[in-house]
Amino acid sequence: MFTKAAIGCAALCVAMAAPHRNAAKISPDLFVRESGVHEECVNGRVHSLSYNTYGVSSDAFVDLDSIDDIDHVECDLDNTKLKLHFRNDVLAAEWLVRFHDFNTHFLVGGAKWNCTVLQQENRPALIVRRVVGADMPDVPSRYIDVSASLAHYDEIYSDADISFATNGACDDKEFNADKKVCVGYNSACTGAATNSLPIFSNKFVTLACSDCFLDFEMDMFFELHIRGFQVSNLSTGFRDVSVNGSAVVTAQAQANWNTGIDKTLPLIQTTYLVNFKVGVVPFMVFFALPVEMTGSFTFQSEADVSFGAKLNWGFGTAAVSWDPENHWTHSEPTPKLAFEPVFNSHASLDAEATFSLVPSLQAHFDRVLSYTLTATPTLDLSLKGSEAEKQICLDGTYDLSVKADTLLDINIPWANIAKDYTWNKDVYESGSKLFVQKCIPL
Repeated sequence: MFTKAAIGCAALCVAMAAPHRNAAKISPDLFVRESGVHEECVNGRVHSLSYNTYGVSSDAFVDLDSIDDIDHVECDLDNTKLKLHFRNDVLAAEWLVRFHDFNTHFLVGGAKWNCTVLQQENRPALIVRRVVGADMPDVPSRYIDVSASLAHYDEIYSDADISFATNGACDDKEFNADKKVCVGYNSACTGAATNSLPIFSNKFVTLACSDCFLDFEMDMFFELHIRGFQVSNLSTGFRDVSVNGSAVVTAQAQANWNTGIDKTLPLIQTTYLVNFKVGVVPFMVFFALPVEMTGSFTFQSEADVSFGAKLNWGFGTAAVSWDPENHWTHSEPTPKLAFEPVFNSHASLDAEATFSLVPSLQAHFDRVLSYTLTATPTLDLSLKGSEAEKQICLDGTYDLSVKADTLLDINIPWANIAKDYTWNKDVYESGSKLFVQKCIPL
């Protein structure tokens, strides 16, 4: 239920459209104009959507989300077939007859059908297909095999202006509360690590990420503009990005031992999924946060130590946009960085460590693009001291670099494809900064 009244034109304005290669099989009288503005409270967050589109009407769609007769859907590997499981064979036979007249239709469905070949990434996907035909391999049967081809939004819309954003939190009592989208790694977005993560172990040394987690909080936005069945402009990104986290390593090691690591940490992230529809047409954004750890550790003495830093960063806005004239442009982030050293040892120590906890915040806009923001904070630490000196000292610097990557999954004009289908840029580099010179008594 919408928490604020929908505003805008709800009427469908039927008009003629010139034939186009993407719409060659669609009757011109099935093109309509739709527009509206909505604010909705979804899972405790405000979702704002505005749209003004001219494209294929709902009469040319088979919307699986609205069909109660289907139990579940299976999808093949190359997006050319779907197996629809109906509640009984009578319903399946009725729908088989209908599908014989659907060969100029689009077949659509939301993330609930879990139609994806990327099971290893636990990443959902939408169903947006063109119907080619349907058959029932066994008669009678509860199943229909639908042949289809993958479809994109520039086949559905001749012209479109679609804008979506999250804008804080909402509930029945306080609609304008200030809580944003949160994507966490080894955290339930509560500001604390869920588990200690093993890094490396043998009979000489044991390393663990004893307090390692990341919480990314932000608002996200997405805009898509289509003219003449081609993308004319698109933009996406994150606003008010803040990162709360910790990168603390615990080591037990014998003297004169060193090791290097380059490891992708286990996928124990908190993901976030956004769904919305323009009419019957589904859109989906899926967030992921894979994390890699790299480093080298050298112990000149026996060690039983924990060291690292608490992280508290603000990035402002990180956003990317594309149009045919300016190609890709990226907003310049304005980081505000705070590192709080963590250090604990109960014995003499002579060690050096350099390590990075590297998160990649990924936003996958299904059938449009993927946008990845990768932050690489490198901590360079030197730990020295002895019982004779009655203290251990920690010297540390950090260096933070941020890189943005995009990969298109929708067509753009031919002249731009070779240059613009993928793009990446280093958007920030802090340089080496001192963040700790500290001694603690033994």
